[in-house]
Amino acid sequence: MELQCLQEALKVEIQCHQKLVAQMKQDPQDGELKKQLHERHDRITALSEKQLREACFPECNVPLKMSLRRYTLRRSLGLE
Repeated sequence: MELQCLQEALKVEIQCHQKLVAQMKQDPQDGELKKQLHERHDRITALSEKQLREACFPECNVPLKMSLRRYTLRRSLGLE
């Protein structure tokens, strides 16, 4: 996914999350709102990780932890 698309999707998810938080303030015991808030949080986290991976490691499609490990190893060997 292109970085700009990821950022736009992240923006939309955060706005929806903010709306849910406002609704939760009115009814903190609403189980459905809690579930939606948790799901929205998971999507925000996933998009954030994809954005970081795309920004820092656009050439790889490997998981972020692998990319970070490779980068750390290359840096410690003086290759970065």
